[in-house]
Amino acid sequence: MAVLAVLAFGLVMPMFNTLMSTSDLRSLMLGQEDAYAGMLVLIGLIIVLDILLSVLIADFFKTINKKLAFYTGLLRFLYSGLFGLALCFLLSGFFTNEIHAADFWINMKRFFWLWNLSLGFLFGPHLVLTAYLMKQYKIIPVFVWGLTAFAGLAYIIVHLLKIFVPQWPTLELIEMILILPMALGELLLAFWVLIKVGFKSSFN
Repeated sequence: MAVLAVLAFGLVMPMFNTLMSTSDLRSLMLGQEDAYAGMLVLIGLIIVLDILLSVLIADFFKTINKKLAFYTGLLRFLYSGLFGLALCFLLSGFFTNEIHAADFWINMKRFFWLWNLSLGFLFGPHLVLTAYLMKQYKIIPVFVWGLTAFAGLAYIIVHLLKIFVPQWPTLELIEMILILPMALGELLLAFWVLIKVGFKSSFN
């Protein structure tokens, strides 16, 4: 998922996430239509994988705390749903025959606002609760669940700031400082769950 996110948001999105005239936007879409479509597909795959991971997490941790495991998975599932809803704003710009820069930019802002909302209120708390369940698992190294918990708190802080004080000058610096532990925490969680679930399945 991290690789897909880098491709979608690190390479393709910056080309379109800038203010431009309608004529410039049309020229860009004509030249980079495949790139934009590829970005939409990558985001769709991320959402599907997030849904899968929400089910795996709820199933794996149910032996420790069934109710908490369910709500933890549910948070990620709801996050995936809001992420999918946000994606609809990007899709509307792609399937419109007559592209207007103002409408395209508004839809782009709506996408990021809804995505930040889901990251701050759903995904961040999901990671914190997952870290708590990992801690209860006993055999998981402290740095794994600790980094996952830190990543969850960082997601909450960064994305709530993006919603409520998006113009704050220090916000970009805070995100740059926290982005590495955020990414590492999410990666460790994903790899750990997939490895453990696969290991568990091989013995069933």
